[in-house]
Amino acid sequence: MAGKIWNVDWLVQNSQRRYPLTNNVTAKDVTGSFELPDDFLVGLRLPVHYGLDVTPDRFVLYQLGIYAAGFSIQLGYDTGAGIVPVAAGSFSSANHQFGNVYQLGGVGDFWDCLGQVAIGNLGTIAQQPPGLFTFNAAGGALDADIIRPYLRTIQALYVKNGAQLSKPLVGDIVLVAGQNMLLTPQIIDGQNTQIVVSAIDGAGLNEDCDCQGQDPGPPMTNINTIRPRSDGSFDLEAQGGIELEPLEHGILIKNLLTPCCGCPELETVTSTLQQLLPRVVTVEGKVQNLGAAVDQFNMTVLGSRLNDQSCDTCD
Repeated sequence: MAGKIWNVDWLVQNSQRRYPLTNNVTAKDVTGSFELPDDFLVGLRLPVHYGLDVTPDRFVLYQLGIYAAGFSIQLGYDTGAGIVPVAAGSFSSANHQFGNVYQLGGVGDFWDCLGQVAIGNLGTIAQQPPGLFTFNAAGGALDADIIRPYLRTIQALYVKNGAQLSKPLVGDIVLVAGQNMLLTPQIIDGQNTQIVVSAIDGAGLNEDCDCQGQDPGPPMTNINTIRPRSDGSFDLEAQGGIELEPLEHGILIKNLLTPCCGCPELETVTSTLQQLLPRVVTVEGKVQNLGAAVDQFNMTVLGSRLNDQSCDTCD
């Protein structure tokens, strides 16, 4: 009888060993109170730009957060002087199935590292106490196989006009010179390729503007019923402190007159008026008092009668 060949599922196999951690780690956090179960992390891949000059066997599982609604994962790199964050991500435990893959976004100098982590079973780790747990190289060193070197490239281009930002432009992109612009690629051995953008005085390199060939409409024939000369010229004269200055496609009107009073004179007038204000109020009060006295005099003296008889009956 021929022997059987068993095809063991990769993720299921990883749920029964330390991978993606190395086999010789403790899988415990720095306090020793938490141990990562083997069936939680079942796959991990992290592309790292080769120009960062890192060693693949110094990446670690840095932090793991266990919460009621989900989990958070942060990877780090052991520099020898400490661990720096490399990539992080979080996912919800709702609707999770064994082997689901979640994204990890780069942090700091590793900003363009887009990793993926495969999560296995949640039942075992759910029995652990919640919290944020930190690991070092002894407890969370990652297998060097998960680090994939890559060349850093442009992910997308954006075009921004004022506050308007275009959608990301991906794929093959062609730079096209606009009106009176010239794009010149410069390729020099041993140097970075450059594209020089030059403003030119029109050299027939581009199509004319859209206004070419369109009906410009009827021309101006007079100004306030005043017609120009036979050659089409028209004069504007300035008088009384007004000066006209020609501009490109316009006229600038200047007022050459200066005010008769400057700031010092206006400050003197303002100060004097402020001193007169309380005196005016005092005079108004005196006038009111005098009016009241006159009214009282008319009521008590001139309007009085002696024994209800007029003065001409007095003895």
